[in-house]
Amino acid sequence: ALVLTMASGASAGTAELKFGVCSDLHLGPWNKGEYFERACRWWKNAGVDAIVIAGDLADCGDVESVGYVRDAIGKTFGDRWPEVLVCWGNHDFGGNAKLLTKENKAMVLRDWFRMGETTFPTYLKKVKGYTFIGSHFQDWRGVQDLDAFLAVHADEIKGPKPFFYFQHPHPYGTCYSPWVWGQDDGKSTAALAKHPNAVVFSGHSHVPLTDERTVWQGAFTSVGTASMSFAGLPSGRENGRDAGPGSRLPALEVGWAHHALLATVFADRIVLERREFQFSPEGDELGAPWVVPLDGTRPFAFATRAAAEVAPAFAADAKLTVTRRKGARRDAKLPEEDQWLVTFPTARAHEGRPRAYDYEVTAVCQVDDVERRFTKRVWSKWCFLEEQRDPEAECVFGVAELPPPGDVACSCDKFRGTVRFEVRPAGPFGKLGEPLVSETYPRGVCKP
Repeated sequence: ALVLTMASGASAGTAELKFGVCSDLHLGPWNKGEYFERACRWWKNAGVDAIVIAGDLADCGDVESVGYVRDAIGKTFGDRWPEVLVCWGNHDFGGNAKLLTKENKAMVLRDWFRMGETTFPTYLKKVKGYTFIGSHFQDWRGVQDLDAFLAVHADEIKGPKPFFYFQHPHPYGTCYSPWVWGQDDGKSTAALAKHPNAVVFSGHSHVPLTDERTVWQGAFTSVGTASMSFAGLPSGRENGRDAGPGSRLPALEVGWAHHALLATVFADRIVLERREFQFSPEGDELGAPWVVPLDGTRPFAFATRAAAEVAPAFAADAKLTVTRRKGARRDAKLPEEDQWLVTFPTARAHEGRPRAYDYEVTAVCQVDDVERRFTKRVWSKWCFLEEQRDPEAECVFGVAELPPPGDVACSCDKFRGTVRFEVRPAGPFGKLGEPLVSETYPRGVCKP
C-alpha cells in the first residue's frame, strides 16, 4: 500500500455512519446478482445504514434484471432494509414495457427500493444526519443542473461536515484522470469544486479497486466505484484488450472483477474498505483501507502522492525465467513464430514497498558495443485481484520484432548479437523499482 493508505486509523473511535458502495452490476440472464448478494452480506454483517449504487444496474436496461438487485437485498436484509440510494447509468435505458422506461424507473425507485418519491434527475436524501445527493444519467455531457441544485440546498450541505454525492460517469479530471474514458463534460467538477466537503462516488469506467488512483483529492474528494461485473484497464499494455491482433499475449480475462466498497464515517475521517467477491462469500481484501481525513487536508492529491511514491520491489529471491519457443500471436490466423517468453513472480507489498501496478519489460539487444532497447508494458495476469491470487506475470517478444543492435553487417557464420531481459515493477504514479535481469543469450543464426 502507499504511505498514504493508512490502515492504522481504520478502527479508532465510534462510527457515525456506514454505507456500502458499488456500481456497474450489469445484471441480466448471464449474471443474476450472485456477487452483489455476497457484497450485501458483507454490508449487513458490517451494520450498514445505507447502500449506494452508482448506475448500470442492468446490462440491457430491462426491468427484470433490476429485480435481481431488489431480490438480493430482500434475501439478505429481510424486512430490515438499509436506505437504498440508486442513480441510473447509461445502460439503464429502455423503450417498451419490459424495459426501464421513465415511468417504471420511478416505480422501481419508489416501490422496489423503498426510496419514496424522488426528483429527476437529481435528488437529496438524509441518512443518520448525513446528506446524500444522487444524479441520474441523462446523456454524455453529464449533469447540467448540479450547480443550481447545490445552491438551492446550500444550508443542507454546508461544511465542515461531509456530504456524499454520486453519479454514474466520473467527474471530469478527478479519479483515474487523465487517461480514464467516459468522463463527463466537467460541469459537475466545477459545481462540486465550490464545496470542499463533498465526497463523490462514480462508476462507469470499471477501473478496479486495486488501482491506487481510485481516490482523488483536489477541491473536493472523488472516489471510483469500480464494477461488480468486470474490470476496465488502461490501454497500452501488451496483454491489454486493445493491443491488437499481432500481440504475442492474449487479452486479460477481466471477467473476474466483482468489486465493492464499505465506507465507515467517523468524526475525523472516512475509512474505505475494498473487496473482491469472485472466490469467497466473504470477499477478498484488495489492500489496506484508504483512510480519508476530514480535517481539510488533501493527502490523496495525485501530485502529493506522486512526489512521495515509494517504488515497488521484487522479493529478494525473485528470478526471471526465459524460454525460447515457437509461439502464436493473438490473431490465430497469423503463423507461429520464434519467440522469447519471459516469466517472473509479481512484486507484492512488503517492507513498506507497495504492490506493483504493472511492469516494464525490456529486451536489451547488443552487437559488440552497439546496444538497442525494446520495451513493453504488461499487466500481471490477475492485477485486479487480491495480490495472493496474483502470483506471476509474463511478457513475450517475437524474435523477428527485436531491433537489430545498430547497422552491423554480419560476415560470419554465427550472428554475434546477444539479448538479455530486464523487468522493472512500476507504481501507479510511475515510480520504477530495481530490475530483475536475466542471463545474456545469443540472438541466433545469422542468415545474410
